Amino acid sequence: MPVETAEDAVTGPTSDSMAASLTRIFAADGPLARSIDGYRQRPQQLDMAVQVARAIRERKVLIAEAGTGTGKTFAYLVPALLSGAKVIVSTGTKTLQDQLFNKDLPTVRAALGTPVSVALLKGRANYLCHHRLERALASGRLPTRDATRDLRAIARFAKTTKTGDRAELASVAEDSPAWTMVTSTRDNCLGSQCPQFRECFVMQARREALAADLVVVNHHLFFADVMLRDEGLGELLPNCNAVVFDEAHQLPDIASLFFGESVSTGQIIQLVRDVQAEAATTARDFPELDQSLPPLERAVRELRLLAGNEPGRLPAQRLLERDGFERALDELAAALAHTAALLATQVKRSEGLASASTRIQDLSERLAGWRDAAHRQVAALGGLERAARSGPDLPTALGLLATAAFGLPIDDAFAHPHSTKLEPRFLPQAVANPFNEPVGTIVVAPRDRYLYLIESRPIARRYGIGVGKAGLAFRGTAIIERKAKWPAWRPTVNMIKRDPKRYTRYAGGVPGGPGNPLGSRALYLYRDGRDTLYRIHGTTEPWTIGQAVSNGCVRMVNEHVEDLFERVPLGTRVVVV
Repeated sequence: MPVETAEDAVTGPTSDSMAASLTRIFAADGPLARSIDGYRQRPQQLDMAVQVARAIRERKVLIAEAGTGTGKTFAYLVPALLSGAKVIVSTGTKTLQDQLFNKDLPTVRAALGTPVSVALLKGRANYLCHHRLERALASGRLPTRDATRDLRAIARFAKTTKTGDRAELASVAEDSPAWTMVTSTRDNCLGSQCPQFRECFVMQARREALAADLVVVNHHLFFADVMLRDEGLGELLPNCNAVVFDEAHQLPDIASLFFGESVSTGQIIQLVRDVQAEAATTARDFPELDQSLPPLERAVRELRLLAGNEPGRLPAQRLLERDGFERALDELAAALAHTAALLATQVKRSEGLASASTRIQDLSERLAGWRDAAHRQVAALGGLERAARSGPDLPTALGLLATAAFGLPIDDAFAHPHSTKLEPRFLPQAVANPFNEPVGTIVVAPRDRYLYLIESRPIARRYGIGVGKAGLAFRGTAIIERKAKWPAWRPTVNMIKRDPKRYTRYAGGVPGGPGNPLGSRALYLYRDGRDTLYRIHGTTEPWTIGQAVSNGCVRMVNEHVEDLFERVPLGTRVVVV
């Protein structure tokens, strides 16, 4: 097979001229050589530049592996600047991003003499936030004298900087706690509601990026933008004609951070700091909120210590088997719920407290979701191990394997072709108690698709549910007078009348088991000593949670109704609002 050279790599009406232009630019006596001390011509660099030019013009994907010394940065910058296209260059790290923007780009632009506009764009946490700086100065709460000194330096920097880029202030260490107090994140940014939105350095950088021909970003910011677009929440980056990924081998690991779900101790600690600062200025007359924060921080740090310092990712089973880890999870969930309940009463005081209330609810939901998924995984792996010893049939083994690999309930592994992954808000979790009902009461809110178990005055345990179709749902108050594991089921007379084609064949009843519509557990609702024929039960259709699909009963994912089943005794009062 003949080897393609720079001169014949690009085909089409402008191929020859582009190849010739690049050949002159990269020549031993070309503009790069005249501008760069020690420049030497490299055939591999020229070949890569031609391939990049062709990929940009033809809107194709190019994967290039360039060895050390090839000069890959200039090999993609030159054709990108000459293309006339809107180009985003994404680097693996912020250090490379700064080097590219402050050193390599100016060198190439000067050599080419092209009037191409360029911009640097980083994540919002890299830019000073006027509002949060103001709050930090007002609160006066910093952990060390060094942090206090750093805050003063940042305040002086804020009066002179044109970009707000923290990289410009080298005298303050990158890991100084002061930075977390004066920069924003997606969670705590107030957006257009911020009183200093017009002076925002982040918005300024984004406006410059919109106007520029070439924008330098990093992989983290690029995937943050992709995630926001997927979620319909807006965008960070401008539309473009081409994207160049420098250090593309890092993309899989970085992408997994954005397209998975995570809860970190750092997120919760940052939330604590934000609430402390906000409460100090807008909720001084409500000391209960401030007092709830030290126990929450202690619970976070205790969990972090129990997680250990092993590098890499640990299987959920390893963590759950550690002494005290489950207890620490319980304490953290309770502390989160307590602070969440207090925050919920103060949301009208400021945008900052309202934002913190939303954040803590989201963190609680994600923590509950991780815990639920982790327990399913551990149970599935245990089942797989037992199955291996006993030699199950093939469908059972495959179902267990699917459960272990993907966290699906065993009974649902082959139940439906659609995904059974629930929205995080429908997972069991501790939340602020929104009802004035006695402890131990079950409250069903069909409109919201939630069932609440009141665990204390400020705290309730919430589950996602499926509810009855319009006109079929139960209303009012009832008592649980019967509980059953793997209950039998028989359609009611009214169900058969409404849909005889569907229900007549089941008139004789269906025995309990994995295929029974009532699922693994059922709680029977009675009123004045009589069976109402309404149930809180499991389901063989977990994808219907969050919908109005039943004949009036409240349906739950089997694992969730099993959890509720163990928590409530006979005689429990149920209120449907």
